[in-house]
Amino acid sequence: MRVDSWAAQETARTAALPEFYVPLTLWTHALFVIYTVLAFSALAAYGGAVLSTRVLPHWVGWLAIVYGLAGLALVGVTGDADPFLHLVLPLVIGILLLLRRYQVPAGSQREEGSTVAPTTAVQI
Repeated sequence: MRVDSWAAQETARTAALPEFYVPLTLWTHALFVIYTVLAFSALAAYGGAVLSTRVLPHWVGWLAIVYGLAGLALVGVTGDADPFLHLVLPLVIGILLLLRRYQVPAGSQREEGSTVAPTTAVQI
């Protein structure tokens, strides 16, 4: 049973709102705002990580950064954001990671990263 339904039953029974209900709802709202700020900040950080690797196209990284910063701006202006907004872009990123055409072949990063010519050992 949720606290809201229990508080509603208590209010109907006693005609008074339970004393702890208002502080509890304020506390849970503060926790949700903290979670929202951390979720959008993490999304912007994911975007930076995507930009620094070749796992996904760079437009995904830029999209994640812009989406995360826009979400932070939304929370800053309104003080709240719908919970589904936190999950939309991570879902898109997860789908793109599962698609084969967006995956980089395993050996290509290693081959491109080593530009140093091999040297032979010289004995004196």
